[in-house]
Amino acid sequence: MMSEFYTNPTLASDDLTPERKLMVQNSWAKALEHGDEHVGSSIFRNLFEINPDLLKLFNFSKYENYEEQKEYTDHIKKVTGVLTKAVEHLDSMDELVTILSQIGAIHVPKGV
Repeated sequence: MMSEFYTNPTLASDDLTPERKLMVQNSWAKALEHGDEHVGSSIFRNLFEINPDLLKLFNFSKYENYEEQKEYTDHIKKVTGVLTKAVEHLDSMDELVTILSQIGAIHVPKGV
């Protein structure tokens, strides 16, 4: 089934009704009112709270005050940017799959 998902992007949109897409887009826009750095930091803080081992996957983890490092802020801004692109392309699953595949191509070799 998982391989089917990646070869048939329409499967991902079956339950994503226009109303749900609009809800996601409106929610994301509302979150971004706080700024991309704040949103990205909140996402990563939650990820690291849920699974502290994830922090070890990042070079900035070597710093005790990693949240103050440029490397960290640059990365969370990139992640927020990709999420914004994904939300913007909810109406075009082909483009969404392309965006996410490109991100996967970068992360898979790193074991992420």
